[in-house]
Amino acid sequence: MAEELNGLPMRKRYGIIMICCVSFFYIEILRRNWPTAMMHLANGIRLMSNLPDAVQDVFRHPEIFSHDRDNSHARATYMTKLLRRWEGSAAFMRINSPPSLSLQAYETRKNSVGGVREFTSLEKLQEHVDDLFQDVNAFGWMCRQYRGDDSSWDHAAARFQFDILHQRCYHIRELLKKANKLYGDMEDAANPRDFLKFMGCLLRHRGASIALDSTPLPQGMAYTPPDEEEDKFLEVASIAETINQALRASLASGAPGSSPWFNVDFGVVTTLYIAASNCYTVSMSEKLFEMMINWPWREDLWDGTELRRQLYDLRKPIVEVPTATTPDSETPVPTTPHLIKLAHRPPSRVAVTTPSSDED
Repeated sequence: MAEELNGLPMRKRYGIIMICCVSFFYIEILRRNWPTAMMHLANGIRLMSNLPDAVQDVFRHPEIFSHDRDNSHARATYMTKLLRRWEGSAAFMRINSPPSLSLQAYETRKNSVGGVREFTSLEKLQEHVDDLFQDVNAFGWMCRQYRGDDSSWDHAAARFQFDILHQRCYHIRELLKKANKLYGDMEDAANPRDFLKFMGCLLRHRGASIALDSTPLPQGMAYTPPDEEEDKFLEVASIAETINQALRASLASGAPGSSPWFNVDFGVVTTLYIAASNCYTVSMSEKLFEMMINWPWREDLWDGTELRRQLYDLRKPIVEVPTATTPDSETPVPTTPHLIKLAHRPPSRVAVTTPSSDED
């Protein structure tokens, strides 16, 4: 096969290789062979992040080729979005591998402070939420990899990027409020699918916000939410339950195309895992983990009961550690975000942002 590929044009050769990576990923997932599946996914992402010049423009700027007779630009756009989506959704399965595609995309957006202010369509809203989710994933990776040996990535630089991402979270939250008037009620929505797409956007946005707030900066957490901010975790649980009920209602209606298997990735399992892993209240964390394990549908081919149980078993000892215990010389120092947050509580956001009374 390698000899046959060598005789093809560069663009076609890479297209075939990428299709093979995706196909092999699906095959190994169906075989429940997680390590091999992740290897194929990692290979596809690695190839996408190191493209030759002859191929790079097709993937980086597919709109340039929109006038071409062939549809390579559409295939390239779909492939890129698919791999980025998988990279973000399955990030917790590859914690030791860099999110290469997300890191590249984040580099092009990291200084975009303004964000989008006007709601145009549900599809565009999905793109904005996906971009935010991927950028938070990339930013979190950069912060976790910081070892104090890079002068260009200090606490001030990280805090600046943190604030930019918070601004984007705010702007997208405002867009979601506008979209809520059109799609926020299943009874009033023109199409039940639109309602579910909107709820998926809402859930992923909340997951990105929680992940961002839980990201450890080079000098520690930007802030630790006070206990009364448990509402945001309750909101995640509520949105997930709404999606669950809406899917069941669609199935009960028996309408054509009402199956939950239509092409919408809600990100429920991923978001519940993010929320449960970063929740600082043990009871709430357990509730979110339970919802994740018992979610009645597979989110994607990488998802499944066995994987969810492994994730829960991995995290369960962490959330059950007594928060009042102080590590001594013979006790390992906690290194997970959950325990770090409990052991070291910096000022809340209010304390950080509220000016003192004696300022002009």
